[in-house]
Amino acid sequence: MHNRRLVAYVLDLVIITSFLSLCFLFFPKEKEMKEIQAQVDTLSAQYTEGQISVPHYFMEMSRLEKQRSEKQTFKIIINGIGILIYYMIIPLFLHGATFGMKLMHLKIISNKNKNILLALFFRTLLLDGLLSTLLLLLGIYMISGKFYLSFISVLVLLQLLTLLASYFMVKCRSDKAGLCDFLSHSKIVALS
Repeated sequence: MHNRRLVAYVLDLVIITSFLSLCFLFFPKEKEMKEIQAQVDTLSAQYTEGQISVPHYFMEMSRLEKQRSEKQTFKIIINGIGILIYYMIIPLFLHGATFGMKLMHLKIISNKNKNILLALFFRTLLLDGLLSTLLLLLGIYMISGKFYLSFISVLVLLQLLTLLASYFMVKCRSDKAGLCDFLSHSKIVALS
């Protein structure tokens, strides 16, 4: 069953990424974003030519990445809303399944016959990137520009470790329970 879960997860990623990419096509390319990219290109060229040191390069890249994130705050919010709708709201109406899970004949159920909404919320928060998105939004306004790139790197690493831990738990455990299954008191079952 772990292969079906993996395929369902990948299908869901493709669906939500495609949908959000289509939504973002309608956002105009801002002049400020082009200016930030030009600064990144200049900085990279200076680094490549040995004109600036490694610490200076990373400090400036961090500052520019924070500027880029500040300009994309609305897109980050839309991304968070998309994640919430796709991984939490849609499964409420599809009896505990995302579109990928429906295609693979899987669904999420609560372990203790509790409301599935809370289980879906925790799964969405941890496994599907909602927590990372919320922390990114907080980080834009709370993390200094010189530490911002490190902050983003830690967020990405934590999300990746969560995914890997969940995958290997599902693959290796006899009950096929992943990290998010334990934390959300839910499980994914095959439909007959």
